[in-house]
Parts: sequence; structure tokens; C-alpha cells
Amino acid sequence: MREDYKDVQAFWDSVFDRFDKPLPERLTTGSKALDEAILWLRTLENNVLDFGFGSGFLLLMVANKNTGRYHGIDISKEACKTARKLFKKAGIPDALFEQGSVEKLTELQSKYYDAVILSNVVDNLKPTDGKTVLKETQRILKPQGRVFLKVNPYVSDEEVAKLNFKPLEDDFYLEPTGLFLWNLSTEKWRSLLEENFTVVRYEEVFIERAKQTNRLFLLENNR
Repeated sequence: MREDYKDVQAFWDSVFDRFDKPLPERLTTGSKALDEAILWLRTLENNVLDFGFGSGFLLLMVANKNTGRYHGIDISKEACKTARKLFKKAGIPDALFEQGSVEKLTELQSKYYDAVILSNVVDNLKPTDGKTVLKETQRILKPQGRVFLKVNPYVSDEEVAKLNFKPLEDDFYLEPTGLFLWNLSTEKWRSLLEENFTVVRYEEVFIERAKQTNRLFLLENNR
């Protein structure tokens, strides 16, 4: 694993080392908009990649009561263990979860996936890596393949100072937790995404458990 993401990996390993929740009776994010967006990803072939999958819950929502091939890549080895347990509880034993970072995407086959999930991961990478993820996502997607992309809320200059974020370069910060934040405005995100994708839908979604509003982009591969 790359040295520049060592603290990021340690943070998420500490989170998922103690993360072992029972399978809920009803699979929902708690947000109608997010639930509908995840179901929008489904296709007949349903070959789906979740990069930065965390607990694996969003990928499980796509896989639930549906055939397909499911693949997750995450920087945290503990997240991989958590996702494997979750899919086993759900009776889906053949999903593949691998520890890896941006470089792992470059090893994947072109025009192979029907859909990709990028939930609160691209904006927690270094800008060069975030751009690589978007470029590689476009490459590995089939034509008209779909993307669920969610990013954190924009943080104003006043909030940056209050939260004690350390500026590293333009629009890019190091949080006290050791996590990175690529802090683009919605207009900048849209401009960047439209280089490789068609923005099908944009919505601001309040995340109850985090007590914050995330920005959701639903995208289609336009190449």
C-alpha cells in the first residue's frame, strides 16, 4: 500500500476493526433518493464494482435478490473482512473484495463493468489520484455504463479554519483525522465529471447519521 495513504488506511482499519452489525431486515440507506439511485445501477448483467466500498452495504443493495458479479476494492483490509461477513450473512458468497488503492483500477479490464459505485471516496483522494479514478472508471465501464458518485459537502473558508484543516494545495486539505479532502464546488465537480460522463441527475441528499448534506451525481459513460 502506498506510503502517502498510510494514515488513511490506519483510520479506516480502526473503524472497521470493530464494525460488525447484523444484517438488517430491510436494506435501505435511510434516504429515498439514495435507495432509488442505487437501484438505478442495476442491469440484466449486473456486473458492478464498488471502489472504496467501506462496509459493502451499497454494493449489497445492488446485489440483493439479484444475480450478477460483484467486486469491491478498498484501502482497508478490515473493510474487506467486514464486507465479506456482510455478503456471507446475505447468502452471497462469491463476491470479490480486495484491498487496494487507485493502482488496482489500472489492472482491470476495459469495458467490463455495467456500473461503478464511488461513494465518498473520490474527494478523499489526492486530486491527481481522484482524476485517475474518474478516468479509469470511464475506461472500465461499458458504453452507457452507470456511475453512482457521492461527495461530501463543500466546506467554506470559514469552516476550513474552524475545523483546523491544513491546506496542501488549491482546494485540497488534510483533516485532523489524517484524511484528505478534495474540496471542490458543485460547479467544479460538474465540469470535471462532464469531461468523461453525462450527468444524468444531480441531487443534494441529507445523510441523517452523518448530520450533513452530500452531493449525489448519477452519471453515464458517454464513450
